[in-house]
Amino acid sequence: MKNIFVQDLRKELVEFQHAHPNLSTDEHKILDQSLENLTQHNVSSSREKIELINQFRNLSLQKSLTPDGKSLLTKLQKSGWLWGLLLQTPFIK
Repeated sequence: MKNIFVQDLRKELVEFQHAHPNLSTDEHKILDQSLENLTQHNVSSSREKIELINQFRNLSLQKSLTPDGKSLLTKLQKSGWLWGLLLQTPFIK
């Protein structure tokens, strides 16, 4: 049985890339690498989400994060926090 709380990170990233064409080349490279990892390798989406958050935070520290990149970072951080909280509650398991 498939867990209803599992998100399709690959689908979300593809939709975000198409909806936000103003991403920088660094941000596109990071997203493309994540999409490749999610497609070809046996990588969990939660681990890949953590990697994305860390890489976008590094871009933010270097002051090279675009407003579209900031919105993706915010979205990833919020969803990670919410899903982590929901999956830790005893009535969900």
